[in-house]
Amino acid sequence: MFSDEAEIILRAGHGGRGIVSFGKKMGSGPDGGNGGRGGDIYLVAEADLTLLNQFTTKVVFEAENGYSGDRNRKSGSSGADLEIKDICYRSGDWQINL
Repeated sequence: MFSDEAEIILRAGHGGRGIVSFGKKMGSGPDGGNGGRGGDIYLVAEADLTLLNQFTTKVVFEAENGYSGDRNRKSGSSGADLEIKDICYRSGDWQINL
């Protein structure tokens, strides 16, 4: 079945949690790391009409969350970005509801 219209949900990744930590030595102060950034979502335009079929089986697309920070000022890893391939549209064909 050929699909020419789809309603999908896109969710960018959440940033990772920072950590509150203090060094083991007396007077060393805080040494907690920052959390990693959440993944972004990119829409990539392609000329292939069959790309709309991916939206018939999957409705929610989520980028990866960032990872938590750690001791010794270690920052968490960033979440992986998500690329969604879709067909080329004319200007004004997208409708975004926030």
